[in-house]
Amino acid sequence: GLVARLGENTECEVLLRANLDDPHSGNMARTRLVLLLERFNRLDEARQLLAQLPSAEAIQEPALRGEIIEAQAVVAARDKDVSHARRMLENLLEVPGAERWQTTTWFLLAKLCDKLGDYAACMEYLRLAHASQMKIAAQLVPELIEPSANPLHITNFHVTAEQFRQWKPVDAPALAQSPVFVLGFPRSGTTMLEQMLDAHPALASMDERPFVQRVIERMQSMGLQYPEHLGELDSAQCESLRQVYWKAVSEVVQLQPGQRLVDKNPLTMLRLPLLVRLFPNAKIIFVVRHPCDVVLSNYMQHFNAPAYVALCSSLPRLAAGYAAAMRFWHAHVALLKPQVSEWNYEDAIADFAGNVARLGAFLELDDVAPLHDFSEHARRKGYIGTPSYAQVVQPVYSGSINRWHRYREYFEPVLPILAPAMQHWGYAA
Repeated sequence: GLVARLGENTECEVLLRANLDDPHSGNMARTRLVLLLERFNRLDEARQLLAQLPSAEAIQEPALRGEIIEAQAVVAARDKDVSHARRMLENLLEVPGAERWQTTTWFLLAKLCDKLGDYAACMEYLRLAHASQMKIAAQLVPELIEPSANPLHITNFHVTAEQFRQWKPVDAPALAQSPVFVLGFPRSGTTMLEQMLDAHPALASMDERPFVQRVIERMQSMGLQYPEHLGELDSAQCESLRQVYWKAVSEVVQLQPGQRLVDKNPLTMLRLPLLVRLFPNAKIIFVVRHPCDVVLSNYMQHFNAPAYVALCSSLPRLAAGYAAAMRFWHAHVALLKPQVSEWNYEDAIADFAGNVARLGAFLELDDVAPLHDFSEHARRKGYIGTPSYAQVVQPVYSGSINRWHRYREYFEPVLPILAPAMQHWGYAA
């Protein structure tokens, strides 16, 4: 599982295939390979392997029985046999030793109940899943459990107007030597946009990486506080920090001559001061989507990072984190004036060609035709390390717009928290 999460899909597949004929571990390897192939959107191969597995009822060993049921349910859900998938997963919760896979199963069940229109059951499964995740998070980072704790701690660190006025002038790389940053709150549509850009021969993306945060840590190791001391960096120090960034990039993506890097990591929006200091000529695309749909989509995901688990543990906490992130973003955009273009998710779906043309003009691309072919490109790519891996291999669709309306009663208490962001972009409550 870890190998797959690191995006080493070939190695992971090779490891599992090597064990398929093992009399002891063959069925477990086959089951995990089914889940891996589904994750890579290779559904025909996943179905063929699934057909080779014994029925779950015939298996005495609880762990294997549980994994076979999960694999059957995941493939059934992709095949639109959602009611059958739900029944299987609810049966899975009855298998002895179910505690081991309860959380994952609750998250999967929530998504199936959403598809089936059973919204109360969806929210109940999500409540159970988040409560179970928070028990684990409480052991790892107890300070995040306090309701007043801010999991997006970095939103507290602002550059003041006075500090910005005192930034030393420094040499800066040209546009062609700067990344294209794709930012926005997670679950806003950043993965779709990244796949569009990656489909263009003049651009190359990498799965989400914490490289910008790594640069901040290097700056701190130089004895400089972030963001207070950004202005004290001279040209040589800025260049050495850029080298830290580019060295990390070179380990995951080989840029061809003339290619620009697309760095998509939504919450790098909270590190905007560093981007402007090191890459003042970089183009930044900020992805916008209805705040309620964004909050709902985050609440429905099974994340692993403890701070993000804490952030997503309830709708009020998520809404407060979203609002804090947007206050931070708007304040710093107004102060630092980076080169930002907003990509509005709903507008893009309503008029894809028009929005692609505007995006191409902003990025100074000669030909935007490759951007239209993103779903085919994503399918060819294999592993996509975000929860929207199953969506980005489909053409543009409007099914996720205003999904939050189905959960309106749950959103009533948080609408006042999200109101400023909705008003800013003209979204209706």
